[in-house]
Amino acid sequence: MKDNLEYIKKKGIGRFIAEQYEKYRCSKCDGLISIHNRKCFKCDTIKKLVDKMPNPDKPEPKCRKQKASLAKPQRPQRKA
Repeated sequence: MKDNLEYIKKKGIGRFIAEQYEKYRCSKCDGLISIHNRKCFKCDTIKKLVDKMPNPDKPEPKCRKQKASLAKPQRPQRKA
C-alpha cells in the first residue's frame, strides 16, 4: 500500500488507475477481476464481494457446527 501511495505521488492518480485496470482486467470480457478471489465480476459467479479462495492445505468444514468448533477450542468439562 505504501508503494502505491508513493507511485501516485510521483506519477499521478490517473496513471495509477489506468495501470491497475490493466493489471486486474479480464482477458475474456474486459471486466474487472476481484483482487480478493481473482474472479471476474462479469464472467464468474460471485455471490458476495469477498468469496474465500480455497486453501488446499486446510479442508473446509461441512457444516456450521464444525466451523464453530474449529474456530474456538472447547474447554474441558469440570467434574462435579
